[in-house]
Amino acid sequence: MRPTIFVVVSLITTAQALPLFGAIADLFKKPLDLLTPVSTDNPLPIFQTQEKHPCTEPKQEPQNVCHMAEGQGPMHTNKYYQNFVMGFQNQTVFPLPYGIRWEDGIGGSGPDQVGMAVVHHEADARIFIKSTTGSAASKRYSLPLGDPALINFSAKEFTPPPKFSASRPTDQFCLNVTLTGGDGNMRMPVCQGMAFATAVYTKLTPRIFIRAPPGYVITQAAGSDGRFLKIRIQLKDGNIVLLYIFSDGKKWTGGDDAQFKAVGDTVEIMMKDKYEGAIIQGSKVSKGSKTMKEDEAAYDRAAGWYPGSAALSSMKLNNENTGSYTISYYRENILKEGIFGGPLVYGLPHHIAALSGNAKEKKTSLKLDSRVNGPMTAVSSADLEMTEDGLPNKVAFGLGLEKDISQADKDVVKEVVKKEMAEDLTALKAEGTYFKGKKLARSAYICLSAWDAVKDEGLTKECLDKVKAAFDPFTKNAVTPKLFYDSMFGGIVSDAYHTQPGKPAEKINADFGNMFYNDHHFHYSYFIQAGAVIAWLDGQIDKKAKIDNKDSWAAKNKDYINTFIRETANPSPGDSKFTPFRNFDWFHGHSWAAGLYEFGDGRNEESSSEDYNYAYGMRLWGAAIDDNAIEGRGLLMLGIMRKSMNMYMLTGSQLSVQPQEVKGNFVCGILWENSVDYATWFSPAVEAIQGIHMIPTTPISEYIRDPAFAKAEFQGTYGGKLDKMPVNPWKSIWAMNVATFDPNVAWDFFSNKAFDKKLLDDGLSQSWAVAFTAGMKVTVGKRGAPKKRDALPEPMLSNFTGLSW
Repeated sequence: MRPTIFVVVSLITTAQALPLFGAIADLFKKPLDLLTPVSTDNPLPIFQTQEKHPCTEPKQEPQNVCHMAEGQGPMHTNKYYQNFVMGFQNQTVFPLPYGIRWEDGIGGSGPDQVGMAVVHHEADARIFIKSTTGSAASKRYSLPLGDPALINFSAKEFTPPPKFSASRPTDQFCLNVTLTGGDGNMRMPVCQGMAFATAVYTKLTPRIFIRAPPGYVITQAAGSDGRFLKIRIQLKDGNIVLLYIFSDGKKWTGGDDAQFKAVGDTVEIMMKDKYEGAIIQGSKVSKGSKTMKEDEAAYDRAAGWYPGSAALSSMKLNNENTGSYTISYYRENILKEGIFGGPLVYGLPHHIAALSGNAKEKKTSLKLDSRVNGPMTAVSSADLEMTEDGLPNKVAFGLGLEKDISQADKDVVKEVVKKEMAEDLTALKAEGTYFKGKKLARSAYICLSAWDAVKDEGLTKECLDKVKAAFDPFTKNAVTPKLFYDSMFGGIVSDAYHTQPGKPAEKINADFGNMFYNDHHFHYSYFIQAGAVIAWLDGQIDKKAKIDNKDSWAAKNKDYINTFIRETANPSPGDSKFTPFRNFDWFHGHSWAAGLYEFGDGRNEESSSEDYNYAYGMRLWGAAIDDNAIEGRGLLMLGIMRKSMNMYMLTGSQLSVQPQEVKGNFVCGILWENSVDYATWFSPAVEAIQGIHMIPTTPISEYIRDPAFAKAEFQGTYGGKLDKMPVNPWKSIWAMNVATFDPNVAWDFFSNKAFDKKLLDDGLSQSWAVAFTAGMKVTVGKRGAPKKRDALPEPMLSNFTGLSW
């Protein structure tokens, strides 16, 4: 049975939108490979090269220092393992389902438990913090961080603190970390979705600590004709810890190879011998399992198998509606005596709902809770293949109405457009890269309103000429702050860090932390989208202004816009100048905003909507320049985010796997790897916390934010009344959201002769506001009911009935 296919009645008709890729029949004679490089050229010469990143400065504060292994090629900045390469390196990372941290023997663990600590908590360990605003929903929940580890991999030779090192962060899904003691070392491959925590010992005497309060039962037995030793610890709380021990040339008997000692709530397991090479794996069977025997058997069959690396091995657009991608895990085998075990990896709920191919048949009953992403399910395959249906291939530029807006509404839109065109459409005065990009996109959407709603070619061309002029200084990098090419991390960074006065610790957040790779996909998405709108409109007005004309705006500025695509979403290691997929996490199904920072709760993101706006910008730019692969990647990412964001970020969605205690907030606020915090980085106001998950409203918004969800959110937060909202620019963001289900209310708000433009967000023009709401007046009421599809089989999705449009 296939996962539910989401069906969209789109805002865009094929008559108005660009047909997907043009010759669809010819294109899809075979799937389109989406892992081809955007370019392999050197960065444009307008970007001066920065060879050493400020995180390497001697005067940098310890928490902002990066610890990068020597090597070639750009490195990742926004992945789950950043805590292991930043700052003190001892904060937890969350590969899931486990958390991993380094115990240095100096902190709370004590000198005896030096090693790599493995943590896992059931959902019942969540810590909720009540709302301070009187809301029934909790403000925050998180999982414990500093409590004793479930398993601690150590060695007799380790003395505090042992030397800790991490591999060069070039793998999207895995990082290898090593502890050195005496003349030996212990290495741990830390991979997203790993079923076992695996420690590889060289010239050490293994020592393992298990969190086991009195009441536990320990058994051990040799397996596979003495080729490995299995230790089973049945904990008092019902959970089971399993250890599997392998070593070349060792004939295990289950006798006195392991010595056990209880110390308080901890069991110490000391191996009798020092090993030239040994592999020890730890895993957990949940106390909540109804199939514990089968779950343990799944681990038994897989023991000895573990990945040393992983990659996005395949990404394809199968047809105009369907795309697929595969995360492949590559086993490491250091044992000379042969191969042990078979593959076993955990997938998140959005993976399991989209499993396809062989992976779908390999799903097991084995489950463990993640931190904040619901229950994970183990799959006995080294290749997690997922297929996404219902891609938004018809959601392109503009409103795409089946019929024009009324003449009266058209007159209003035209009047507003003409007034705003007379204003300053440039972006040079806006503060910082983020706001400059927003201003450019705002101006471009004024032109789109003139073309799409007013249908006035002359007015559009006049607007377009102004916006092209506004864009021009950016293509020359003749702006403040300037952008640099950072060769260390393979990225484009703002020089605000260098120009802002103060100590290093005071400057790391300059330009919203752009130098430290914070929010890059937010910042650059607006430049990509502005460029896409300009290029597309240019080609609509002048058929010669296409990408194949070297004198067209699109052709002249292609490399500039593509730079931002390569910076945030380079699809291929073949492009050695930029790190692959800096922001988008193909395991989590969305991006991470936090870059080179050390955080206890891991990576974070506070705006789901600016994340999908970034993918939407890619889709538009690819369509505007006839680049099928860029367009296809944008579409596939949107399809993935539709699931992941409704499951993890839009807590009030029917698809949400978040606990009931936070569903009344409707959105997560800031989603961390270890917590959900109803907050923003910049304001405690409710309208901002939820509004940052709406901004900007474009034709793609409905694809992610179900209008029924948007209506419930507005009703539950402000009683369905705009006049109950605080009077500030967030009101305009909410009014655009209202337009998706009650456009007449939004139209009355934006088209009012007495409308106060101070209520507009700095990235929203009144032109686009009235054009969009006028279009929605035509569209709303014409939506059909969703077609009934096969139900998703997973219990946690059993209440999902499909998105409402």
